[in-house]
Amino acid sequence: RNRAYYAKNQELHRSVVLRLTEQIRNCILVHQQPNARVARSGNVDPGRVWRAPLLNDDRVFLCAEEENHPAFTVDLLLDGSASQNRQQEKLATQAYLIAESLSRCRIPVRVTAFCSVSGCTVLRVLRDYDHPEQNEGVFDYVAAGWNRDGLALRAMGWLLRQRRSEQSLLLVLSDASPNDDQRIPNGLGGWAYTGKRGVDDTAAEAAALRLRGVLPVCLFTGSD
Repeated sequence: RNRAYYAKNQELHRSVVLRLTEQIRNCILVHQQPNARVARSGNVDPGRVWRAPLLNDDRVFLCAEEENHPAFTVDLLLDGSASQNRQQEKLATQAYLIAESLSRCRIPVRVTAFCSVSGCTVLRVLRDYDHPEQNEGVFDYVAAGWNRDGLALRAMGWLLRQRRSEQSLLLVLSDASPNDDQRIPNGLGGWAYTGKRGVDDTAAEAAALRLRGVLPVCLFTGSD
């Protein structure tokens, strides 16, 4: 279903990738910070001036050097619950377009889908960092099961800590409607994991991610 949807409008999707790639590149050029390297010309580095008379070292200047690679990673987290079934093909295609555009800009990107099945929240990595040849794997995305969004964000936090990148951007493609058949324990039979309690739990996990330097952003995919 996903691959057929993409192929049906392949020319349009290819043009979207080209435009998005160009926009990302322009953003990087505008916002990236230059690195300073030791050089024989540029701005004087007061901490190295003594090296000129004592060591006959004329590299006492700092010269701006642009970064070759962005110092951040991007994670796409796809809500893989049954509520997304009617737009599964669209969601898979959107994720592929974003991942392909980031790959062309040499930005490390990982695509993960999550859902809850039989009391377990499962994360499936469809495309891992530094493997642009795996972009096609995004089309293996399937929408089924429940979605305990807070637990999925907590798990993503653990995965991101293994990477230890300078900064991480987490894009969550979701209908922003946490819903799980496993209740929230309260000693009295538990509260249903849905509605405001589900949203509050998810918001708390998003706040915890921000405290650790991860920037979570929700790309809303619902119809409500």
